[in-house]
Amino acid sequence: MKDIKIIVTGERENKVPAVYTEAHIHFKLYGTLDPEKAKRAVDLAVEKYCSVGETMKPLTKITHDFEIIDQA
Repeated sequence: MKDIKIIVTGERENKVPAVYTEAHIHFKLYGTLDPEKAKRAVDLAVEKYCSVGETMKPLTKITHDFEIIDQA
């Protein structure tokens, strides 16, 4: 992998404090990558190793996806 960019978008409640109810993480992976290995890495990053996501999970629906941008 040559580079990675992560874009996070979300929805918050319309009250104070404005708690996030939904969050979406989009990974842009640059390089020549095996799609199955990339999916596994992204899934593990979000579902197992992300302490922020684990903290938010009780109140927030978190989704994720990725795209591979092969610049070869």
